[in-house]
Amino acid sequence: MDNGNSDENGRRLKVKEDESLPKLDDKPGFLVSVDFSIEKPIYLQVVENIISLIAAGDLRTGTRLPSSRRLSTLLGVNYHTINKAYEILIRQGILAMDRRKRVEVRKIAHVALERPDAAWINRQKSLIEEAISKGILKDTILLAIRDIVERIPGRDEGK
Repeated sequence: MDNGNSDENGRRLKVKEDESLPKLDDKPGFLVSVDFSIEKPIYLQVVENIISLIAAGDLRTGTRLPSSRRLSTLLGVNYHTINKAYEILIRQGILAMDRRKRVEVRKIAHVALERPDAAWINRQKSLIEEAISKGILKDTILLAIRDIVERIPGRDEGK
């Protein structure tokens, strides 16, 4: 289903829903949005969409995602774009691919990690250094991080 949204410049935004996939609770099937009017590469938009859906609990462990060809058809993009997004998420340990090339949400450990891995810390460090280099105060960065964390649905400590 194409929602047919447009931005302020009249450029179409693609929002597709795969109604052939199982419904999650009362929510529609797998939903990924792509905005062709922004500079961010499509594959990164797909990566961020999937991560957000997992963080919100809309995609759970074992949920099978559409094939790269199916999702590329739904979004109207090249299937190599979706392959690239899936490959990134597989390398990050967020998705897994079985022998039949089916992609699904990987089982996530339900134990609180004492400390995130070094690669994750380095990504955050780079973002914080970028913010500081733009003149953003450390206290402002901390407040922004707290605000973001509080707005993202997901597991809280001890639950």
